[in-house]
Amino acid sequence: MLSIRNIRSNKKVKKALLVLSGLVLFFLLGVSIVINFIITPGKLTPKILDIINSEFNTTTTIDRAELTYFSSFPNFALKLSNGTLYAKDSIANDTLLHFNTARLKLNLVGVLQKSKKAIKKIQIQEADINFSLDSMGVSNWSSLQKLPLKTSDSSGVVDKLDALYIPQITIKKSHVNYYDHSSGLQGQIDNFNLEIDPSVRRTDIDIRLKSNNDKITVYHNSLGAFTVPEISLDSKLKFSPTDTLLQIKKADLSIKDINLRSEGNIELLPQKEKIRLALKTKLTTNSLKDLLAYMPEQYLKKKGIRTRGKLLMACEINGVLSKSELPDITTDIVLNNGSVSFAGYAGEVNDIHGEIAVVVKPKEPLNSYASIKNLQIKGTGIDINGSGSIQQLLKKPIIDIDLHSALNFNTISKNFPLSESLILQGEVTSELYSNFNATDLLNFQFNEIPMKGTLSVDKFLLHSKEDSTLIEVEKIEGRAFNHAQNIKDWDALLSVKELGVHTKDIHFSIAELSSDFSPSKNTDLNSYRAQTKVHHLKFSAYDSIVAFSNKSEMAIVYFPKTDTAPPGINSILRADSLTLSQKKVFLTVLKGETEMKITQRDSVWEPSGTLYFDNIYAHAPEFLYHIQTPKQSISFINDNLSLNQTSISFGDSNMVVSGDIYNTKGLQTGDLVSASLQITSSYMDANQLIDVMAPMDNGAIVSLDNKVIIDTTSIAYKNRKRKFRLPEYFKFELYNNISRFQMGQMQLYGITGNVSVEKGLFKMKDMQFRNFVSDLDADLAFNTPKNEAANLDFKVYLSEIEMAHINEVVPVMDSLFPAVHSFQGKVDFRIKGNVELNEELKFKLKTVRGVAAMKATDIFVVNDPAFKDLANTFKFKHKQKNPIETLEMQMAFKDHGVDILPALIEIDKYKLVLGGTQQHDMSYHYHISVLKSPIPFKTGVDITGENFKDHHIKLSKAKYKYYFTDKERLQKKADSSIVNERLAILKTLDF
Repeated sequence: MLSIRNIRSNKKVKKALLVLSGLVLFFLLGVSIVINFIITPGKLTPKILDIINSEFNTTTTIDRAELTYFSSFPNFALKLSNGTLYAKDSIANDTLLHFNTARLKLNLVGVLQKSKKAIKKIQIQEADINFSLDSMGVSNWSSLQKLPLKTSDSSGVVDKLDALYIPQITIKKSHVNYYDHSSGLQGQIDNFNLEIDPSVRRTDIDIRLKSNNDKITVYHNSLGAFTVPEISLDSKLKFSPTDTLLQIKKADLSIKDINLRSEGNIELLPQKEKIRLALKTKLTTNSLKDLLAYMPEQYLKKKGIRTRGKLLMACEINGVLSKSELPDITTDIVLNNGSVSFAGYAGEVNDIHGEIAVVVKPKEPLNSYASIKNLQIKGTGIDINGSGSIQQLLKKPIIDIDLHSALNFNTISKNFPLSESLILQGEVTSELYSNFNATDLLNFQFNEIPMKGTLSVDKFLLHSKEDSTLIEVEKIEGRAFNHAQNIKDWDALLSVKELGVHTKDIHFSIAELSSDFSPSKNTDLNSYRAQTKVHHLKFSAYDSIVAFSNKSEMAIVYFPKTDTAPPGINSILRADSLTLSQKKVFLTVLKGETEMKITQRDSVWEPSGTLYFDNIYAHAPEFLYHIQTPKQSISFINDNLSLNQTSISFGDSNMVVSGDIYNTKGLQTGDLVSASLQITSSYMDANQLIDVMAPMDNGAIVSLDNKVIIDTTSIAYKNRKRKFRLPEYFKFELYNNISRFQMGQMQLYGITGNVSVEKGLFKMKDMQFRNFVSDLDADLAFNTPKNEAANLDFKVYLSEIEMAHINEVVPVMDSLFPAVHSFQGKVDFRIKGNVELNEELKFKLKTVRGVAAMKATDIFVVNDPAFKDLANTFKFKHKQKNPIETLEMQMAFKDHGVDILPALIEIDKYKLVLGGTQQHDMSYHYHISVLKSPIPFKTGVDITGENFKDHHIKLSKAKYKYYFTDKERLQKKADSSIVNERLAILKTLDF
């Protein structure tokens, strides 16, 4: 029987259970009400979007956000559906992440406390993740972080690690895309799965990282696609910010049966700009099949493959990595008992073994080495065996080679399952034995190098239809034989017949090549000679680069290093014709010969010599005119050229150039190219010089029988628009003697003086000219600023020039001051200013800014209708030639046209002051004040019109009566701004 106490106790338990059940039901009911009626997806979704977009520099879209409890029991969770994360600051505003489902498991206490630990775990499922690097190497994900993480010092270490919180992250069944804009490398990961489980403590972080993927594909335009299947990673990492130490406790990377295990430490020393490494890596595989899986399918079928053998690779890295230091690296590779065969085929490679060892010790260069021991691959048409070593790998290497090989591709093709797209034929045998110090080779001490070698290639053909590769050769025979210490008892021969190498982008062929190498027999020096002849060499690449030589030969003499002289090479290259072209750029050399000497100075080989030729023709898309250089010689030292009376012609222009050009490689690299040249020319057209740099669509046709056919259709491009800009990396000093020079409509004669080209600016400084029996001094500066029109700064001083010829030297005067045609006689004229130029180097009239002035005595006004009417108005005698005793005139070129400042003109018994404005549209408004005349009072005349054949004369008050008077009282009444402008113009022109 139950006691009364037990009964009472049971009642209390039941009562407590009832109360607890009620509380649980009440809690669940409350949760249901909150989730379904208070915190609904419609209310929650915009709140979540605001939080994400405010915390991160992104634009985010989510179809639905809902709070869950029952499906994520015992945790609350935030479930997001169909979301997309965009990079706000990205140029393309590209998609960073798109997911079907994302779940954030929440810590309720952390949520209530608004703590960073509110999120316990992030789970993302079925996502597309995009990573990319721009041309500067900046990641598209770098824009997520609004502000940089605050650090305690320049090392970038977080001050208090326990303030950092990283939730668990799980990604399942996702797809990753990667693209590097700078290198063109692309990649993708299928069925990407990742688990990151961090553990943050006060002093360090433990991270467990697991990943497995169906396959990773990497693609590059030049290399094609490369796929790695079934790849997984399991690693344990520990990072200690205080000593910037990353400890790799375990890192197992598996690709099918291939396993790569790594462990060790990486210590970052940012203040010293160093990294201390202590790493061990071991790769093992029990199946060569997995390694052969990465051979491209177009070369070898992989179905039915059978393998045997084990591969072991071990690598250790110890030491410091910095700008000036390298760590020690030790690598060992061992392959034992290997074989490869295929089901249904008789062929078998039944003996594969070898050992490779590499030891690199930067601080002990004499103890660094590389070796291959007992390498053997044998079976069914394949017989390769050899050994070799390089001692003192990093300093004066000692090389030992013993290699024998015989490959019968006819047997291989019949007994192995080569791809149907691959044709492989022919036989190749070779042997090579030598033991020598690399220093002897570099110093051309060939008599110190024992060598025995042979090479035979017979009817070889490799044709891969898959990647459009074709290599074929009719015959190659090579022999090298030398007994060390016996300089006269050795030789080397090589002959090639019908060699062709063709890929999708490159085509190369030689009809015949012969070369022999032996000691020189007609000299007391221990020198060596090589004679090479090549017939019908053709080369083309990427549908744009072409090279051709019909017949060429090269003779080379090698001089070994002696106690008193460095090693050197003398060579002579002859070619009956050589053509090089790229797209529409071509260079043809007819009957060229190069004498070149190459000498070693301070470990650098310096070439020098002379190029002789019968003719050179050149053309480029920048050249509207073809450039031709007749029989000449050009000397060179490295990439510095010396020209001696070198003739160059293009269009109607010609020049003879002497001098030096330095660092010509800068034409390709953009580095400074400097020159000091003397130029003589009977005629040079600046328009044609600019045309040389003008774009052109049609190239020239170059024949190969010592003739060049010029494409005359290029002349049709003479008038096309172009924009000329001098390269900013040019620094030229030119000393000129040009008989005739034309620039736009400007014609100059007898030019002597200096021209400088620097930083894109073309300057003619203190030039001396001879034009129309006139002395002319000028400074011209031609400039083409980026994204702006070309412009010309000009200063032209003419002495004793006929008024009618001013416009031929300064063509702008013909339009801006057409009244110049109304005068006859000689004047001193000066003009200074700036103007924009059109594509044909003509002045844009509306852009002329500057000043001009002229002084003259005893000149005439001729054949001017306005002057004739003016004479009738003032009743003075009009003649066919009306003499003017003196004329001093200043002009200012402005936006609207030309302001002619008040100028004194004395004609017969009259003293007149002329001034006014000439507009760009050829309309004008002049005023003449009569200061002295038979009429006993001062008066004025206004002359207006659209052109000088259409004018109107009207009497008015004298506006200029105070400008030319000796009375100081009257001078003060003159407009001071006009007086000051006249004085400023004269000062500017040193007049």
